Amino acid sequence: MKKYSILLVLSLICLFSTAQNDNVNKVKAVIDKYNKVTGLDKLSKNPPKTFLQESKMTSFFSDQPNISWITIIGDSENERAYMVQESSDNSKIETLFNKDRGWILTNDGTTLELDENMLSSMSKLTDFLKSSTASMTDISNMKYVETITEGKNTYNVLQLISPENSKVNMYFNERTGLLDYSVSFLNEEQKKVLHTEQQKQTFNNYTQFGDVMLPDFYTENNGKIGLMFETKRISLDYPTDNVDFSENKFKLGLDAYSYYSKGLNTENDREAIELFDKAITIRPNYIDAHLARIKNYQNLNDYQSAINLCDRLLRIDDNNTSALFYRASSYLILGNYSKAKNDCKTILAYEPENKVISEFMDNISKIENENIAIKNEIKENQKAEKKKTVMNIILGCLSIANDFANYYVSTNTEGGSFNSGSSSNIKYTSSRQVCPTCRGTGKNETRERPPFYDYSTETNNHPACSICGDKSNHWHRDCSGCGGSGYVNR
Repeated sequence: MKKYSILLVLSLICLFSTAQNDNVNKVKAVIDKYNKVTGLDKLSKNPPKTFLQESKMTSFFSDQPNISWITIIGDSENERAYMVQESSDNSKIETLFNKDRGWILTNDGTTLELDENMLSSMSKLTDFLKSSTASMTDISNMKYVETITEGKNTYNVLQLISPENSKVNMYFNERTGLLDYSVSFLNEEQKKVLHTEQQKQTFNNYTQFGDVMLPDFYTENNGKIGLMFETKRISLDYPTDNVDFSENKFKLGLDAYSYYSKGLNTENDREAIELFDKAITIRPNYIDAHLARIKNYQNLNDYQSAINLCDRLLRIDDNNTSALFYRASSYLILGNYSKAKNDCKTILAYEPENKVISEFMDNISKIENENIAIKNEIKENQKAEKKKTVMNIILGCLSIANDFANYYVSTNTEGGSFNSGSSSNIKYTSSRQVCPTCRGTGKNETRERPPFYDYSTETNNHPACSICGDKSNHWHRDCSGCGGSGYVNR
């Protein structure tokens, strides 16, 4: 029995190895056919030393399509490249790749260190063009999934798995050998930006450039076109003698980045603001510097200035959710709850799954309701205090009148009696009497509070007052009728 078990295990191992080999062979067959049809096999065997690629990219993510022209000049021999992207809004982004220096540099001052994957991807022309040409040179991270039929077309489906474990299913037309479309399964960050689980990328209109055939493509998110990419020109062995690959090209952007970097490392908020001001003067659309400066004004409790700067940034980038959040938090602190909630609603329109903003918006409503309740309580207390003040004035006047009457009687009658001329005799004496206003306590009934008293913190846990019995934090003024003695006609 044990012998048969061992044989069974060995058989399963052999079947698994055979299946693995079949999978690799299937992937290799599909990719070899694609590279042969497009001419990329010749290109990968004999890559040119230099190249130029001109492309047109149209974005449909905003209300108005945004067109960009992208030019890449590559120096494959020295493993460096220069790219410039000019948009229809006249913005211009330049990027410099340099393997020897180990960085990617842009004209806005941003510097990215190259990791091993990025460095290796810069060693061949086909890797420079990978994002726009769908060239296939490395099959180690691919696997064959299935063969399917859609209408008149049969597709071999290969799955590409990236080091970050993101997956792309690629559909190769069995008849033509070309890649017709792919479906990307987005990671969490991509989902937040594109508001979809998957993105379809359709490759069409393959154009011949010398020995190479390259496709245009467009992306779809939830059935809507998001991006169109068209290759307009490819020039191999392009002369690069007049191309400046040095970082001096971006000196102005580096100065802006230098001020920004110093500002981030400055603990004094006012000094940091001055550095961010300089960075923004050099580069007016420096979004990160704008946001950092807004945060410094909030640290200084200058929330109105923070709001004004958020308004300025949103004129540059109208859907910047960080600026919207900073403005909402500033509005909240200044008590403008409706505007704070409106900014949160705008953020949620861009990011419906943002739980942090949803909770923040709920807290705004709670704070607003609590403040309304406190204000109403203060108003009621102020009304009650006003009534008591009026009553105290009346009682004080009556007390003064009573004192005067007693004084008059005691000084203008013989034997302490006064005949009013009526049938009844009212007897007044000059002996000491209990004050009718305070009833002998010597204190007014009105509860007095400290200046700017906060009724919302009232605890009512003090000993009971001997005058009124109340347990709140208060005191009583001396009675105006008796001067605090509790008696009159002393």
